[in-house]
Amino acid sequence: MVIDFKVDGMELICGDPDMTISSGSKNFLKAQFEFDGNWEELSNKEGIFILSKDSRDGLAVSVPFASDINEEGACVVPYQAINMPGTLHVGVKATNGSVVARTTYATINVMPGVDDGYTDGFDGDQDLDLDEGKLDYLIDRIDAIVERTDNIVTYEEDEEEEEY
Repeated sequence: MVIDFKVDGMELICGDPDMTISSGSKNFLKAQFEFDGNWEELSNKEGIFILSKDSRDGLAVSVPFASDINEEGACVVPYQAINMPGTLHVGVKATNGSVVARTTYATINVMPGVDDGYTDGFDGDQDLDLDEGKLDYLIDRIDAIVERTDNIVTYEEDEEEEEY
């Protein structure tokens, strides 16, 4: 399956703005980019894919997954970026020497795929099925959280209490 995108200057536009895909596919989805003339001199083009999901604690965002765009303007959508329901944010980055160009993000709705082991209310009685993509995703998320928390400074209250 191919998802068509048009790169107009720095804006990325999905060919079907109402597109919905299912989670859990692997090496099945491809992105096809049509670049305007502004991108002709840029090499090393990458598709950038980020999954976001609303959770009880707010918006959870995955790490970005990059996929090299070939000379025909196509790349595979990384399965790690669509391993669960949410919103897929797609962008493009390209370089040429010291020049770096980035597009805006286009979004695609990701719904639960058939038999992907996703449950909205995991009750603990089911077996937790972590395929390689889900496990990689969880490890990446934990690493990102650990990296952010390493920079948090905590302050402890003074142990001495003032007497009145």
